[in-house]
Amino acid sequence: MLYNYTVKNKNASWIKAWIQTFGWVIVAGVLLYLSLRNVDLTKVWLTLSRANGWYLGLAILSVAINTGSKVIRWQVMLSTSGRRVGMGKALIALLIGQTLNWYVPGRVGDLGRVYLIGNYGARRSFALGTVALEKILDLLCYVLIFLLTLLLFPLPAIVNDSVYTLSAVTLILIVTVFLLAHYPSEIIAQLKRLIVFLPRRIQTAITPRLESGMQSLLIVRSRPELSRLAFWSAVVWGTAILTNHLAALAIGIHLPVLASMVVLVMLQAGVSVPTVPGRIGIFQYLCILALGLFNIDAGSGLSYGILLQAIIFVPTTLLSLIFISSIGFDRVRGAGSVTADIE
Repeated sequence: MLYNYTVKNKNASWIKAWIQTFGWVIVAGVLLYLSLRNVDLTKVWLTLSRANGWYLGLAILSVAINTGSKVIRWQVMLSTSGRRVGMGKALIALLIGQTLNWYVPGRVGDLGRVYLIGNYGARRSFALGTVALEKILDLLCYVLIFLLTLLLFPLPAIVNDSVYTLSAVTLILIVTVFLLAHYPSEIIAQLKRLIVFLPRRIQTAITPRLESGMQSLLIVRSRPELSRLAFWSAVVWGTAILTNHLAALAIGIHLPVLASMVVLVMLQAGVSVPTVPGRIGIFQYLCILALGLFNIDAGSGLSYGILLQAIIFVPTTLLSLIFISSIGFDRVRGAGSVTADIE
């Protein structure tokens, strides 16, 4: 009976995910139409075919540094568990998880990453805590870049207004992490009281996972480790801006770095919501809107959006496919399941 219930829940979640995806496909189709409307596609093709190879190479290198920095930052967080995970294994898990987020409905890539890293010796409940901490760090960096951009350049009202809510959410999350890291015993004791009505076997299963997940947050109590996380987070977001800038230079768009920051802010705001696999349509439309603020025409904006997405998505996707073929599709299919066991 429990098995049937689990299967029904799993099927329902996938049906819901695919319905949401279908809705976003329609939205993406509309945005793609708006992106292509009144644009000379021949000019777009010529612009892309004449892209500067040196800048393209530097942009791809920037993406590689960005990915490597994410892996090192994750290793720093994972190392506090006492179980060292090699950079190669962390890279495989991160890239496959990232690719799952891009192409599979329901954003299961983060859970998939946790599932895969568990196969390499890390405790999954602890790894899940590191992924949550990573997201909070990235959210903090995004808000800081957002606020800096607002000080230097007037963003559209629909984007501008969201910064206050986002800042409040970030502040709440930071306070929550601080409390969890500095008062773990007290909070665990309170949580135990909250789940006391559950069957003992469920309590026995939940409690060690909660304790393991919260242990991953203890790293914020160490100033040296926190400094390392701050450094690698700065590299991650700095190279993201650099990639945007180099992609623009590759097709002859010469704008200040501020424009690349605006692109980053608008892309992150737009693609953070569930959308069509591959972000086709919405990615290009957001690039057109962002560059349009700097008087760049829609044709050049579309060329930029196509090129930037290719620079970011293609190398990661190809590497992920290589890794998937090396470790076996069955293991990745397990990683893509939102019901994967978090030990």
